[in-house]
Amino acid sequence: MRNSILFSVITFFATQAISQTIIPAAQLQEDFAILKQAFTSLHPGLYRYNDSLQMEAHFNTLKKQLSRDLTRPEAYLAFSRFTASIKCGHTYCNFWNQPAEIQQELFQQEDKLPFTFRLIDRRMLVVKNCSMDERLRQGVEILAIDGVPVGEMLDSLSLLVKSDGSNDSKRYKDLELSQTGIYESFDVYQPLLFPPKNGRFEIAAVDLKAGENFSATVLPVNRAQRYERMTKRFGEMGQTPDDLWEFKLLDDKTGYLHLGTFETWTMKMDWKKFLAESFKTLKDKQIPNLIIDIRENEGGMDEVNAELAKHLATKPIALPASRSLLKFEKVPDPLRPYLGTWDEGFYDFSGQVRPAGNGYFTPKKDHGDSSTFPMNRKAYQGKIWLMVSPTNSSATFFLARVLRENGMATLVGQETGGNLKGINGGAIFFLTLPHSKVEMDIPIYATFYDVEQPDSGLMPDVYVKPDVEDVLNGVDTELEKVKSLIVENQ
Repeated sequence: MRNSILFSVITFFATQAISQTIIPAAQLQEDFAILKQAFTSLHPGLYRYNDSLQMEAHFNTLKKQLSRDLTRPEAYLAFSRFTASIKCGHTYCNFWNQPAEIQQELFQQEDKLPFTFRLIDRRMLVVKNCSMDERLRQGVEILAIDGVPVGEMLDSLSLLVKSDGSNDSKRYKDLELSQTGIYESFDVYQPLLFPPKNGRFEIAAVDLKAGENFSATVLPVNRAQRYERMTKRFGEMGQTPDDLWEFKLLDDKTGYLHLGTFETWTMKMDWKKFLAESFKTLKDKQIPNLIIDIRENEGGMDEVNAELAKHLATKPIALPASRSLLKFEKVPDPLRPYLGTWDEGFYDFSGQVRPAGNGYFTPKKDHGDSSTFPMNRKAYQGKIWLMVSPTNSSATFFLARVLRENGMATLVGQETGGNLKGINGGAIFFLTLPHSKVEMDIPIYATFYDVEQPDSGLMPDVYVKPDVEDVLNGVDTELEKVKSLIVENQ
């Protein structure tokens, strides 16, 4: 009897959670017309990885998907597949920028897995578990969820994830789940494509340490519940941008600087002072090695790179020669009601840009020449070890590239995100469609290089393959590799 009552309660709340807004096809078609005008008029990288025929096919596919009444989750998925098809790491239906009604309806439901995980070779390895089933501990690999093999699930979800060009390593890296921050891609997309059945998840798993397969039934959670339960079980978990920065000395020869985000506009601490004090400690104690860890850092403010450069520029730093292009001089008036941004000047560049051919514009001050960041005689003189991963796709991708090309750091880890062919960004429009209310980010600038580059991220100097055994035992494979390299270098 008790189990029956419990099941009825679970079913009731599951039914309540999936009460969804319906958007009529006619309204979706109006949204589509606005979207197409906005992307063709404003997006400077629309044809970087798609030619005009391919892009038109993506538009036609989206239009067809919007030709019937859709629930808001169905519409959000359709728009997400479209933005992912552009292959731009700064173009997506931004979780943080959605209106409150979408965040509530789509992102904040009790439909998420009650554990976090790492992904290695498309294998899902549990890191922390807050379910009632204690067997789902670190050392367990998840094989299937509700009968769907993990590899198949990840492949489907990857088609929704933003990344530049053919850099799939970034797409899969973004599908890891760490309970860091407010939103994560897996938590958003997995419940939309693979929601829990009857208010529960059926898990097929294997305990890699014991070599035993088992099945588990777990109840879904929302992110707030998972955070609260994990905090009780594992202790405080860093959630704020300030928590993602750390400096410490590993020993008398090695400093460790963890920079988990460049979103400094959300920080409470004086981050410039933090960097200055960190480098002062390195200098005062004459520490010969500095590990800079940006593995979880997608990017943020370019200003952080400039500030870091002051502390690292033992010689002039050459920046790669590039051209910055826009698709417009002035935003078309019909689009203005649907666009937002943080600077009114972005709407009208009249007098500030010149034609660059093929329908593009470039800032008048941009002549495509390489430039340099000046040398600082007080800069840190030790050896730099930069730890990188597929997450690095914006400002951190640029940091890795500049330090690598100037011979200023040894990169250790995996291929970065971003793309050597160039990325889009610098400034962003927030396009909000009037009927579905879905917001999507459209970058304003695109960086192009005169010399043809491969469609890939940046390969590190020392490639370190993530190790399953290390993950199971809580060992940081990449950090241990850097430590061994330091010893060898001495």
